[in-house]
Amino acid sequence: MNLLHRRVASDGLRRHGSLAQGLLFLVLLSAAARGTIGNVAGETVRIATYNIENYIDQPSGTRPAKSAEAKAKVHENILAIKPDVLAVEEMGSISAFEELRTSLKTKGLEFPFWQHVQGFDTNVHVALLSRFPFRSVHPHTNDAFLLNGKRFQVSRGFAQAEVEVNSNFTFTIIAAHLKSKRPIPQADEAEMRLEEAKILREKIDAVFEGNPQARLVVLGDMNDNKNALLPKWSSDEAKPSWWIVGQPNATATQ
Repeated sequence: MNLLHRRVASDGLRRHGSLAQGLLFLVLLSAAARGTIGNVAGETVRIATYNIENYIDQPSGTRPAKSAEAKAKVHENILAIKPDVLAVEEMGSISAFEELRTSLKTKGLEFPFWQHVQGFDTNVHVALLSRFPFRSVHPHTNDAFLLNGKRFQVSRGFAQAEVEVNSNFTFTIIAAHLKSKRPIPQADEAEMRLEEAKILREKIDAVFEGNPQARLVVLGDMNDNKNALLPKWSSDEAKPSWWIVGQPNATATQ
């Protein structure tokens, strides 16, 4: 699995592993140095990102509805690692999202706090699910860029929230799903992906401008590898605590 990740400073952040053919990735964020977490085993927060591949309840264009068997496998994979905070990509409508949350709750994993971000793409979205409350949420749904004289929207938007683990420990999370490697006639897919990544970098910079000591996790399906994308937009070594996790080899969808 070729992961897009970058560790700038330790601050308790470390990789854990992968599941489900590289589509699900887990980060452990330790809060031991900044106060105990209470009911979180081992004083760690388990943060995962998962491209759940067209988790939609009605077919749309070339996207089929997710079968009950495929949904059950998604539930099984999530339950296997029991994340405290989960970012999902290719999430369908709000009704499909509620079905996912309800199914996980029925099986013992409840996420009472959530954010479902509907961007320019009307079929699949990014979303956050959390056991911990959000101190603030900042969904980004209307970002655009110019490419060769044409204006394009960021297809899936970005989900952003500040997660309050306890009174002594918070962190910011940004979830993204960048343009796939599937060619389209309107523009070069790699150039579009890079422009979306530049906008994502602006969101990262804004977090540190607001709080230079912020703890930040950026994760999602970046649809590229670290050698192709990362050096072009995240070479700054000065940030005190941030980690990027991606799934560059996920199945390409427009």
